[in-house]
Amino acid sequence: MAWSSTRFFEWGSQGGVEPWDPSLVNPASLDLRVGRSARIYTEEEGLVDVHLERYRHPGGPVLLVATLEWVRIPLTAAGAVRLKSSLARLGWRLAGAEWIDPGYEGSITLCLSHGQPEMLSLRPGQRIAQLILWDLSGEPGPGYSGKYQASMGARGYVFS
Repeated sequence: MAWSSTRFFEWGSQGGVEPWDPSLVNPASLDLRVGRSARIYTEEEGLVDVHLERYRHPGGPVLLVATLEWVRIPLTAAGAVRLKSSLARLGWRLAGAEWIDPGYEGSITLCLSHGQPEMLSLRPGQRIAQLILWDLSGEPGPGYSGKYQASMGARGYVFS
């Protein structure tokens, strides 16, 4: 069963989200904001940090953006991230990696792109996505323990 605002308020106020801001709670989701960490991939340099305060993103390549919020997904829940409709209407797209396993802890890296002819920008603190959590029907096992556990900032993987 999907979490309601009541569950999000309980979870957030008990340290499930940092920084905790109750104004981010929606009836069945929690808004996530743009953090300060972002990266793009270039053929010449690989993953390169960008400063969102003055960065405008061209259509085509992906932009990795970390959420401002650090989340602690309980072992009894799993989550999904969806782009805010206001950003989708501007042309932004969220590319895959939208599922969050039980036990994950860290900031969430969003993989964004757009196909607009003009450059688009994001600003730190801007609401960008919604986190939806569901209770699991049974015990999940040990929970997430992959390479992105305790991620801080925009994380990307480059195949060598």
